[in-house]
This record gives sequence, C-alpha cells and structure tokens, in this order.
Amino acid sequence: MARVIIILAVTLVLAVLAAMAFMRPGADFQPVVIRVEFEREAAAGLSAFQAGDFPKAIAILEKVTEADPDNAEALMLLGQSHEATGELDRAVADYEASLKSDPDQPGALYNLGMIYRLQGQYGAAQERLESAISFNRGFAAARIALGDLFAESGQNEDARQMYQQVVDAAPAGIDLDRMQAKLEVVQ
Repeated sequence: MARVIIILAVTLVLAVLAAMAFMRPGADFQPVVIRVEFEREAAAGLSAFQAGDFPKAIAILEKVTEADPDNAEALMLLGQSHEATGELDRAVADYEASLKSDPDQPGALYNLGMIYRLQGQYGAAQERLESAISFNRGFAAARIALGDLFAESGQNEDARQMYQQVVDAAPAGIDLDRMQAKLEVVQ
C-alpha cells in the first residue's frame, strides 16, 4: 500500500514539474480552470438531456448559454429540452439563437419546421424544412415532414415527390411500407 502511495506521489510531482516547465512567469491558469468547469457543466447538461431529465437539463444549459451565448450546441439542446417540456415558444427562441450562432444546422431547422407546423405557421414550416433539406440532401425525416405538410395543404404532386425521393433513397430506419402507403394516398 505504501508503495502505491509513493508511486502516486512521484507521478503527481512529475506532472507538476512538467507543467511548470511550460509555464511562463506570471502565467494565469484561471481561464483553463474556468473552461474545464464550463465543459463539465455542458457535459452535465447533455447527460441530463440524454437521461430524459429535461427540467435539470434546462437548468444546467441555461447556465451554460448564459456564460457562452454563442454556444450553438448548448442552445440546440436547450431548445430540444424546452420542446420536450412543451415550452414551444422558448424552444423556438433557442433554435433561432442556435442558428444565429451557427446557421449550418439542419437539425435546428427541422425542429423549427416541426414546431411551426404544429403552430399552424405553414409558410414558416415549409421554409425551415426546405432549408434543412438544402443543408442535408439525405435528411429523410425533413423530406417526410415536408411531404406531409404538402399533403395536408393539398399539394399532392409536391408531396408525392418528397415521398418518392425518400423511397428511392431507402434510408435505414425508415419504414418503406409506410412511405408506399403515403405515396398511394397522394396519387
């Protein structure tokens, strides 16, 4: 046991000496500590989100985005957490802020499109879903959602094209029998 403690102590001393070798006189390590703590908080927010504890995720991610208001990933997770708790207006604000920080996010565009569709804002929904597809041509869920939006508004030819593109691509995880049924409805 004493031997293990000695080995750990020597390892710690060597690590400190190695760090000191690269240290500038008067160097301040506070930013490094803050960054590590920030990353720990962001990881805790992600863990809470993945565990389905959305209120906890919201509480943590709000702190993260307060400290870093341009953190697109944290804003996206915050939006998804707000969406999961039914706070759609807050989710929209989070997704919009995430896109302002990083406009190349088909997931945020898709999520906005789905919320706008639920809210009856069909023009905004169509715009967001089309943008999601333009960023990711293989985004099957966005094509299906856009096809559904077209079908609901009586634009059967546009719906058929969206559904057919999904069937032709045959992406993994998509129920192609269901897609064929959608195609038959809009024929």
